[in-house]
Amino acid sequence: MGVKFIKIPAEYLELFPIDINSMRIELLESVEGDFYVPYKAVVWKEFKIKFDQTPTEQLAPLYEYLLSAERVTIEIKEEEI
Repeated sequence: MGVKFIKIPAEYLELFPIDINSMRIELLESVEGDFYVPYKAVVWKEFKIKFDQTPTEQLAPLYEYLLSAERVTIEIKEEEI
């Protein structure tokens, strides 16, 4: 079973990267040009606890979206070195 990702809609892109108490979630770009975050990044128990302790109005709609978003397998765009 492959790594699962959650597609991030355009209206939430400006919120990234997200840093909460030294925990960071960054966007990954797919080969199709869409942006995703790894599912494991948002189900991480410690991240949820930190988010609940540091709520922000900006992140609340994104957080609700992430909890119910579809999990998919994608091909990540490789960065040129």
